[in-house]
Amino acid sequence: MSLRNIFHNGRELRAGWRLLIFCGLFFVIDRLVGRALDHSHLPVYPGLHPIGLAIDEGTTLLVALITTTIMSRFERRDLTVYGVPRMRDLFGRLFWAGAAWGLLMPSATILLIFLGGGYHVHGLNVPVNAGLFKFAGLWLLANLFIGFSEEITFRGYFLYTMADCIGFWAAALFNAIGFGALHYFTKPHERWEDWVAVSLLTIFITFA
Repeated sequence: MSLRNIFHNGRELRAGWRLLIFCGLFFVIDRLVGRALDHSHLPVYPGLHPIGLAIDEGTTLLVALITTTIMSRFERRDLTVYGVPRMRDLFGRLFWAGAAWGLLMPSATILLIFLGGGYHVHGLNVPVNAGLFKFAGLWLLANLFIGFSEEITFRGYFLYTMADCIGFWAAALFNAIGFGALHYFTKPHERWEDWVAVSLLTIFITFA
């Protein structure tokens, strides 16, 4: 095998090398953006605060979009190939179908926990006033950023290119198990059940 065949498949740079470039770029750009944010003196929000989550996930989304755009120019492919919608399609029919699933699935999960005796409602932590609607809107924004950043980062360029290397469903399975592992090893209080649940959810999202 010639040196060229190690790096090139006859059409373009092999998928494995493209994935390495993507991951390297993502890491470098994430560090640069992180340093820029550190010098911006943004307020620090404690724990699970919607504004803090929106900033963190929005930063990840920005890094993923920049990295994917660079790779799309390098590979001469449209961003839509990697699942990044055009602006005019961003809030189209597929978005609202996804929003419906996004509301239905956690609601069904909470209902099952409630029916099993693991969840009880004792009242509202925030009075029914402008503050309640403010935090509802902030949490909606934070969750949109979480969805956008995770999908573009893990089910965008990464999944597309891995599928080019090992086939779509093998890539989807690897992606799902890896995404579950990322939750398990990086988030506090996660258990093996969470790993399985996140992996199954990822397979469903990939299938959808």
